[in-house]
Amino acid sequence: MKILEAICQGEENPEKLAELCHYSCKKPKTEITQLLKGNWNENVRFKITSSYRIYLKIQEEIALLDKQLDESFTLFTKNIDTNQKAKPKQSIWRNAPKIDIENYALNIFGVNLAQIPGMGKDALLNIIAEVGQEIHKFHSAKAFTPNNKSSGGKILSKKTLKNKSSLPITFRMVANAIGNIKKPNPLTNFFHKIAYRTSRIKAVTATARKVAVITYNMITKREEFEENKTQTSPEKLKENQIKKIQKNILKFGITTDDLGINPNFINT
Repeated sequence: MKILEAICQGEENPEKLAELCHYSCKKPKTEITQLLKGNWNENVRFKITSSYRIYLKIQEEIALLDKQLDESFTLFTKNIDTNQKAKPKQSIWRNAPKIDIENYALNIFGVNLAQIPGMGKDALLNIIAEVGQEIHKFHSAKAFTPNNKSSGGKILSKKTLKNKSSLPITFRMVANAIGNIKKPNPLTNFFHKIAYRTSRIKAVTATARKVAVITYNMITKREEFEENKTQTSPEKLKENQIKKIQKNILKFGITTDDLGINPNFINT
């Protein structure tokens, strides 16, 4: 931004412009200097200056929007009593809301959804806008999550149904962020497991559903997020495997003779 501002003020020397680079820039100054060499003319400078003015105007509008949201949330939550205090997450994106979304969400929902990995300010803001205090309208976690097309208990299509609500997109954004987290955690491990077996797209969908269920249970049961609860217990894994085996045995009519297992050994 400093480079753009200098260009708008008339600076054309690539060496001087390269000196304005942010300290975290990994490119060497010599390479940046070469990239900043150009054929400056009135049209090019006007385009850059115009775009820079538009950017500054948008930033002003975003600041006004944050102020209005802050006032609205303050008015909405002033009568809600809570002794908890959420620790705000550090914003990665420049245009992330500058207001204390985490604590507003805590006051509205009664639980700290920001503890869920990948759940940023934008996601929290969208959940507040779409759900607010009306999550009881969803009779179950399954009704709250994106589901397959089905009729009479039979799945007609495994493609997720289109929804006018922006919640499915929000949960997919959170799931995608979970997939990019470097620090190991159960949700990221789950994402990578699905992505390895199928594809990243399916991993995003599966993780989004898992996050939606976690969100629903946290709000309705007033339970804080616990990483160990996102992992499937050994007993549950065993139960799932038994159900799969039983289903295949009934489907294909498999007997102990087919498996080469002595029935007396099973009975003992």
